[in-house]
Amino acid sequence: MSKRAARWPKRVSVGGVPYRAEWRPHVEEDGRGYWGMAEYGTRTISISQKDAGGAARSGDDMFVTLLHEMIHAVLEEAPLLRKRVKGGGGREAFVKTLATILGGALLDTGLVRLPEGGQAGGSSC
Repeated sequence: MSKRAARWPKRVSVGGVPYRAEWRPHVEEDGRGYWGMAEYGTRTISISQKDAGGAARSGDDMFVTLLHEMIHAVLEEAPLLRKRVKGGGGREAFVKTLATILGGALLDTGLVRLPEGGQAGGSSC
């Protein structure tokens, strides 16, 4: 049996709610660049494949960004959790810390395997 290379997901489930995952060269809104973005109305999570200078981002970095945006979506989809994490700065700090800790733990334990080379296979789903 041959091992298939891991691929970046085109869909993710957030508390049972399906979100489309898009892997773009750059993620921007209102002229500002972001590493990732969760759009709740369209249930889309977009991840930037390149940094502001145009260099490819590492697989670890994109994975943590995906987790980061999924946590934002969890807070949006779960009103009880959203009420406990109040304020913009507090919410962002919470999401960043949780994504970094979870991402590191999943990668370090080998529970998650990144695609070879760490690059997404396409620009979007």
